[in-house]
Amino acid sequence: MRQHAQNVTNQGTGPGSPHAGAIRLHLDAHRGIAGDMVLAALFDLGIPPESVLGPLRAVLPPFHATVIPVSRRSIRALSFRVESGEEEPPRRGIREIESLLDTPDLPSRAVDRARRTFRLLAEAEGAVHGISPEEVHFHEIGAIDSLVDVIGVCLAIERLDPVEITCSSIPLGSGTVSTAHGLLAVPAPAVLRILEGVPVHPFPVGREVTTPTGAALAVVLADRFCAGVNGRLIGSGSGAGSRESAPDEPPNVLRVWTTDAGRSALEEVVLLETNLDTASGEDAGDWIDALLAEGALDAWVVPTIQKKGRPGLLLSVLGHPGEDERLRRAMFRWTGTLGVRSRTLAREALPREVTEATLRGHPVRIKRAWLDGELLSERPEHEDLLRIARETGRPLRVVRAEIEAELARLREGDSR
Repeated sequence: MRQHAQNVTNQGTGPGSPHAGAIRLHLDAHRGIAGDMVLAALFDLGIPPESVLGPLRAVLPPFHATVIPVSRRSIRALSFRVESGEEEPPRRGIREIESLLDTPDLPSRAVDRARRTFRLLAEAEGAVHGISPEEVHFHEIGAIDSLVDVIGVCLAIERLDPVEITCSSIPLGSGTVSTAHGLLAVPAPAVLRILEGVPVHPFPVGREVTTPTGAALAVVLADRFCAGVNGRLIGSGSGAGSRESAPDEPPNVLRVWTTDAGRSALEEVVLLETNLDTASGEDAGDWIDALLAEGALDAWVVPTIQKKGRPGLLLSVLGHPGEDERLRRAMFRWTGTLGVRSRTLAREALPREVTEATLRGHPVRIKRAWLDGELLSERPEHEDLLRIARETGRPLRVVRAEIEAELARLREGDSR
């Protein structure tokens, strides 16, 4: 194990926590992604294999697993392999797989991630073959090695407990691959379905580099897709695929790394802007609501004086890299503008969390932020205060004062 193995467990991010030990996890899948590669990389990061394989043996059919060090271009990585202990492995559908997951012996959050991964695979396969997800009988995906890979990754993520998971863009590959349905074009039809809406890039070699299982894990696990976040690097791990790449090919390795989420971190954001001189201020609220619904981090409108002294509006939209194309199209659609400018900026973000608490008998979301481990901000969500004001018929300013006073009382009690 790497020397940083003792750092893999999150030290807690609950209410009042200064996020000590909190981490972000990044999946670097530029050279491809498969379930066994992700799990091997997490083991190399420092997750003890037996902490994952032990619980799996208790709930899955018999299997034999090996974790071995390998060399890829003289760089060390781990490889993970599974052999079935079933004499005649059955073909499993989504119902059979979900039945295996219906157990109290696994953490509920890991089970939920695994369920969503297999459900996404079933929906993609069903769409490709023109049948319902329940009618899909998995071949490769229902085999014991895929069960171990998917559920194992979810268990390893649960043990790591990152506050955020990011993933790079996904390579599509090309050529053909042999499957239970015969020879198929790469990327496989199910992979294309799964990756709809996800940033992708071409791969220089004609072979399969992203499997359906790997694609589904990336979509389910990633909170967002980006090149990576800036911050203090804590640890890294490498997981090798079964194929040994040719000397002129990129190595068949997936990397993961963790960064400190307990301190402010620099991240890239994209700023999109357009000048409008034919719209009224009454339209601005609709633009902002529509763009936030499209996934913008923020959106705002500023009155301007434009050429020939005409009054106008400057619409600014902030988003994550990889989401700028969708936001740009939304700006064209909603405003009717003829052009949108864009630039990449660095943003320093404080570690934060949103939790829900019951205050004065009402559920309220609380946004908290920390600076160097010190709780810097604790504010109730405006929409929740507005809802309470409407439900009770009291002024918003009164509701805000009461909720903030209750928060202050709880803080004072926690500090004693």
